Amino acid sequence: MESRWNSTKSTSELIFPNANLWVTKSHWNTAIHPNQREAASFLRGNLDPIARHPRLIFTEGAHVFEDDFYTMIVNGHTTGQQLPVLEDGDRKLVFAADLIPTHAHAPVPWVMGYDMFPLTTMEERMKLLPEAVQEGWYFFLEHDATHEMMQLENHGKNFRMKRSLALSDL
Repeated sequence: MESRWNSTKSTSELIFPNANLWVTKSHWNTAIHPNQREAASFLRGNLDPIARHPRLIFTEGAHVFEDDFYTMIVNGHTTGQQLPVLEDGDRKLVFAADLIPTHAHAPVPWVMGYDMFPLTTMEERMKLLPEAVQEGWYFFLEHDATHEMMQLENHGKNFRMKRSLALSDL
């Protein structure tokens, strides 16, 4: 995909230069053509090295890397955001990213003020969270200062943290 801007000056470097970089086309398009609200998140200096990377690979949506490692796509926070999923037998670990950034965001209506499409975030949660409770998914919480991971439970017509745990607990 072509960018509207010239990739001439970069303030960032790739840490893993031999890695494949898998990005949804819709997310990349958002990144290189950000709206006014997302412009502060998609900085040109961070994107330049990615744009020039010879192993940048675009996907149309969810991608399966191998049987027990794949992505789910959500569009409420930003278009085409990938949630990596690892499965090990009957256990499923989901990198919650911005779908559920902290344990406090477990209730469906508790969306972030910087979600681009908060109603979509709510719809995505209502679709995924009942299955997550039933199957006991583990959510890795990248933004939570006090909880590394959690499992959810039903709380009336909503959801809440059932259990907090560390990755080392798995």
